[in-house]
Amino acid sequence: MKRRIEQAWLGFEKMVLPATVGEVQRVEMRKAFFAGASVLFAMMTNGVSDGPEVEASDMAFMEELDTEIREFGGQFDAEHLPKLARGDA
Repeated sequence: MKRRIEQAWLGFEKMVLPATVGEVQRVEMRKAFFAGASVLFAMMTNGVSDGPEVEASDMAFMEELDTEIREFGGQFDAEHLPKLARGDA
């Protein structure tokens, strides 16, 4: 069984958390990461129309999520990719 969210967490943890982070912070960050994944999944499964057909409102909903995630991703990358390039992560 693939544990996709766990694998994503491990990559995020490696990129973001310093080696000196305390165990309490690591555990709480993991909880927050999984909570975010849970909320997103719920939004994606409950926020679209019922039935087999994709509605225009479904596409608009997904585009809104995509825009918000990409905006955050750009901010995240701007902060963390330079650290990776320097070997600080």
